[in-house]
Amino acid sequence: MEEIRAVITGTLHQFKKHAGDEVEKGEVLAEIESMKMLIPVEAPNTGKIVEWSVTEGEFVNENDMIGMLD
Repeated sequence: MEEIRAVITGTLHQFKKHAGDEVEKGEVLAEIESMKMLIPVEAPNTGKIVEWSVTEGEFVNENDMIGMLD
């Protein structure tokens, strides 16, 4: 299992993929709003999203774990 981490400090704006979805390395999984911009969070590897550990609208710090990939 591999952690999915926030790439910047901000608010988790929207999930583009859901738990159980199969994803490819580099695919956009979520967006974090920071400084009025939407910053993509990409899949670190190919796999399946096991869970999200935060909810949309939640504040996250750079490098916080936001989910798990198997």
